[in-house]
Amino acid sequence: MAELQLSHPLWSLRISPDARYRSAAGADIIGVLDFTTVPKMDLHTFRDSVAKPQPPVGSSSALQALWWDAKGNWKKAHECVQEHDETADMRVHAYLHRKEGDQSNAEYWYRRCGVAPSILTIDEEWEELAQQLLEQG
Repeated sequence: MAELQLSHPLWSLRISPDARYRSAAGADIIGVLDFTTVPKMDLHTFRDSVAKPQPPVGSSSALQALWWDAKGNWKKAHECVQEHDETADMRVHAYLHRKEGDQSNAEYWYRRCGVAPSILTIDEEWEELAQQLLEQG
């Protein structure tokens, strides 16, 4: 069995099947649970994290998309949100298509998430989205 990693914006859970322990009652325990809370991140820390090879542990799919976008990987960013129907994912999806220059597709996603198309610059919209998502935790 392979290691399993589950992430959430506020926590991370790792299950490692490689470890074996014996409980005080003598039962064999296979695997290790490693439950970690993820501290809330501010915009500056999120921006700095782009220098790392992977998005911060516990980042939502919408934040991961913004992270990959900031790293210059539009395709990976799009993959993070294209299959999700949560408002935050649809909102980032709209931003990505706007950035790509596909205005009609962007407008479709703005409508789906119930917001007017952004009039901010692309950089300002990225920052606004990141800040909102980070505040939501």
